[in-house]
Amino acid sequence: MSFATRLAARNLRQRPSRTLFSVFGIALGIATVVGVFTLDHNTVLGLSLPGLRDWKPAIEVRPAAGVTDPRGELERMSGVAGVSSVVQNEVRVRRQGAQSAEAEAVQGRLFALDADALPELGALRVSVGRTLAAPALERELLIGEALAQDLGVAPGDVLLLAPPARTPATACVDGEVRAVEEAPAPAARELAFTVVGLLARENLGHRSQGRVVVVDSAWARELYQGARLAPVFWVRQDPGVDLEKLRASLGASFSYELNKSVLVGAAADERAFRNGVRMAGLLALVLGLYVIFHTLSIALVERVREVATLDALGATRAQITRVFLLEALFIAGLAALLGFAGGLAFARGLLLMGVTTLGTGHRITGFDVPWGPALALTAAGVLVALLGSVYPLLRARHTSSAQALRGEDGLGASGIARGFHLFAALLLVGILPGLYFVIVPVVGEAQGELVGAVLVGIGFLALLVVLPLVVPALFNRLSGALARPLEALWPLAGRLAARSIRESRTRVPVSAAALALVAASFVGLKGMTHSLRGEIEVWAGRAIVDKVYVRGLGGLRYDELRAQFARYPGFVALESGSLRSYVPFLLLGLRPAELANYGPCRDDPQLLHAIESGRAAIISDRLARHLGHAVGDTLRIGDASGGVRDVTVAAVSDAYGYFPHPDERIYAVVSDEFMRRAFCLDPQALDDAAIVLQPGTDPGVVLAALHELAPQRRVTLFEPGRELLRVHLEDIDRDFRLFDLILTLTALLAALGVLNGQLLAALERAKELGVLRALGTQSRQIAGMVLCEALVIGLFGGLLGTLLGAGLTPVLVRSLEGLSGLALPNVSAGLWLVLVPAGSVLLSLAAALYPILRMQRLDPVAAVRSG
Repeated sequence: MSFATRLAARNLRQRPSRTLFSVFGIALGIATVVGVFTLDHNTVLGLSLPGLRDWKPAIEVRPAAGVTDPRGELERMSGVAGVSSVVQNEVRVRRQGAQSAEAEAVQGRLFALDADALPELGALRVSVGRTLAAPALERELLIGEALAQDLGVAPGDVLLLAPPARTPATACVDGEVRAVEEAPAPAARELAFTVVGLLARENLGHRSQGRVVVVDSAWARELYQGARLAPVFWVRQDPGVDLEKLRASLGASFSYELNKSVLVGAAADERAFRNGVRMAGLLALVLGLYVIFHTLSIALVERVREVATLDALGATRAQITRVFLLEALFIAGLAALLGFAGGLAFARGLLLMGVTTLGTGHRITGFDVPWGPALALTAAGVLVALLGSVYPLLRARHTSSAQALRGEDGLGASGIARGFHLFAALLLVGILPGLYFVIVPVVGEAQGELVGAVLVGIGFLALLVVLPLVVPALFNRLSGALARPLEALWPLAGRLAARSIRESRTRVPVSAAALALVAASFVGLKGMTHSLRGEIEVWAGRAIVDKVYVRGLGGLRYDELRAQFARYPGFVALESGSLRSYVPFLLLGLRPAELANYGPCRDDPQLLHAIESGRAAIISDRLARHLGHAVGDTLRIGDASGGVRDVTVAAVSDAYGYFPHPDERIYAVVSDEFMRRAFCLDPQALDDAAIVLQPGTDPGVVLAALHELAPQRRVTLFEPGRELLRVHLEDIDRDFRLFDLILTLTALLAALGVLNGQLLAALERAKELGVLRALGTQSRQIAGMVLCEALVIGLFGGLLGTLLGAGLTPVLVRSLEGLSGLALPNVSAGLWLVLVPAGSVLLSLAAALYPILRMQRLDPVAAVRSG
């Protein structure tokens, strides 16, 4: 074993507390950030997997009347990364040269796409052979593996495709399902196609159990000549552009359908939640490294003397460098292993408990490790920790060994410490966030609100990290003022604590800043949560509080049920939840005569007339915010026959149309007659309904009316609006438990920083403590000194963090409002403004217990001699 290895091992063994706490601090920070990213990765992957069994594109669009070049308009649209026309239909497939066409034909599913758009669309992957040539000068096809096995074909073989026997097509025409007149079916014909590739069993290759063929769209029009082919396009979203902006652009000329299994986590409120969780992970990583910098900062003078001693004993600079480098490598390497493994275990445990980065209640059984980003995050944490470990050595090598050994290193150590603090601040608030955003980019477009929020967060972090390190005198004076009352309450312990605080250059300010960082985060988070709760309460007052929702009516007739409710006091109106479709937002049909009894239509006859005409819609506030719609704008609605109908936005209101199943606040309301004519839905058949009551009416009246009308029928679901409000508020609190958990881990890191500071202060003052013990100072007085100092640190950090968090809450709320599309009220953190400072004090006092235990074990004689 070499000299450097032996000495590094001795240093690690002789300072077990510093070693363990440094390892624990780095590991906990890495574990949190790796766990958060792994959790988000598995959330999106796990919620997307069900859609892969029947793959569909992210967005399917249909052009409105008058759009002459739909593909060209889509390609020029911001937010579109790929676009292709598509035709899909059944097809009969057989090998060329078979004796009997009927005997050898196999049924398959044909997808006709634009060959030149296949690379951008990402709809398929060729496992054997090549993709379709562009331009499609020859008839070529790609075939699914299952169909290829059935036919026994390989690339280079020729297949004959034929349209299936056609039956008269039907469509919804003016509220009735009618046969669509088409050209007579042509004589049986087949077109020959050359197989150029086999499709892997993913995306389109997984559709229809792998029995698919893909050809260029031009050949499909020839194959299905005479058939009615509606213009349909598949669109792939550019992940750098927010979904809401793309939807607003599409809405001007197209109707569209979103595939939520592909666009998991892409909605504005989902992006805001996911980005918030990722920011919390960055906070934990920064604070974990802050702990080790705190430890190294306080031990800096000791390292200067150690370097001087080794130099005086004849050790070379290279040997000294290797000693400290090996020590740093061991601490950082062990922390990396523990942090990486702990982060994966953390993410897996949360998934098993149903906690995801899109809220709780999602059960994801699979687990995939994102090796690249997770290892990169671990490496970034290790790299910054190594720089922090080695930098003091590099600075200490330029000091005078003779002066350090004579104890004349005060000025030099101060200069080294100041340079180290500036270096640490640069790493923590500059380099580390930059590395983090390269490895873990923000979800969605880096819009102004998000960039502003991140810059505010980094500026806030810089404030808390840099100021205590660069201008500790200001913090020492403030903390000293808090310590003065303790001198009167506990003369000896308070006086010793006050003196220690005044003499501390950075230990007390740095410990208080770590607590302040967590305290501010808690206050800001609770302020955001309370604002979200306030938004739900305001929305519920307009939309659901005075309603009762029932399901399982089993097709009761609307008029019969309405007449029954009208006999009971407190009844206002009846909303049907059975007239619905997706276009792609939820479209609901309500009877205008009911709308006249409440909400905006009661006081606006012109609005009511517009809805009755079937040419207008009332859209929800969230739909208006997400798509940028206002009164007078046009909505493009694809109907059941494949056409596109235009309706005008007549009002923006949440008073009508919300139903809890599904819980969808992005919707529009039209007349029931519009739904009958566009989708052939029966306005009289009821399975879901909302009963509007006068304020204060007992919801039980609804059950009484239903029981009287149909004694043998039991509704499957009965939900009063006020009960739904309670459930929504509980969901908000439950979803934000992930943030609470992450911040609890960061609070543990802050407590570790306090513990390190107290412990290393005790080691530095070992001789002084030994003298005090020799002079008869009791153990409880020594403990009181440490507890007094911890009390000041906790109180100072808690109050500072609470004030800064309260000031930042409006900024965070406005940023979240811009990200999520919600109208959020400014609400304070409430009781947390008191609980957070109290918790900070308790956390600081708890962190002082271990240093007190170490001091009780101190041998006064040995301490005096070693000093």
